[in-house]
Amino acid sequence: MALGSGIEWTEATWNPVTGCTRVSAGCDNCYAVSLTRRLDAIGLEKYRGLVNQGKGHFNGIVRTHEDLLDVPLSWPRSRLVFVNSMSDLLHPSVPDAQPCGAACSMSWIGKPLKRLPAAIGTAVRPIEIGG
Repeated sequence: MALGSGIEWTEATWNPVTGCTRVSAGCDNCYAVSLTRRLDAIGLEKYRGLVNQGKGHFNGIVRTHEDLLDVPLSWPRSRLVFVNSMSDLLHPSVPDAQPCGAACSMSWIGKPLKRLPAAIGTAVRPIEIGG
């Protein structure tokens, strides 16, 4: 996670999931691949071995980092956060509980990035309030 992001429209990034799967030609220019390669090269374990070096795209390995789920809840104030800038929170390899845990924290922060839009319909269900 990075506070004080250089991305102009956000205050921080938060990545409780790392890695992804190439699903189309649109993935060939994914900025997260080159950044993941760089973070792997400097020894950040959570980014190790996620990129197919020969083909230059994500290799399908996705890691969840449950220890990061509650980090935003420790912040003294809410902030605009780029959620999962380096992966897909709703990737098929992510256990169902992970997006739910992240959603609790996102109610405090906001702005998830969804790379596989078809999965959003299966991951988000209406909640009935009242009774």
